[in-house]
Amino acid sequence: MIRILLILALVIPTLCIGRSVTEYKYYRNGNIKYEYFKQKNQTIRVTQYYKSGAIKSISHFKNGHKHGLWQDFTEEGQQITNAFFNKNKKDGFWTFYNIEGDAHCSLYYRGNKIVKVIQAPQVAAR
Repeated sequence: MIRILLILALVIPTLCIGRSVTEYKYYRNGNIKYEYFKQKNQTIRVTQYYKSGAIKSISHFKNGHKHGLWQDFTEEGQQITNAFFNKNKKDGFWTFYNIEGDAHCSLYYRGNKIVKVIQAPQVAAR
């Protein structure tokens, strides 16, 4: 009996390594508030929801750092931002959208510094 328990204690954790894991947090109304999805490569995707059930944001983490694609949305589903992080630093293209869904401003970051302004926001003439 002790041998069987010892074998199970060694085998079960090994079976769990490399598997994807999903966890949920809920609003009181029963809708999902957060979805945590840990992928095999140890990247964690966090999807945050509005109380209505619409997606609020999608973000990625790796080794405790912001890493990968980050997106924000209005409650109506309109994308607000599309951004990238690399080990907690702004990296790559960042695009901000206006209420009509058009790119309002686009920036290119490298190591947390703006390298290039791709599209500047339009300022209304007075």
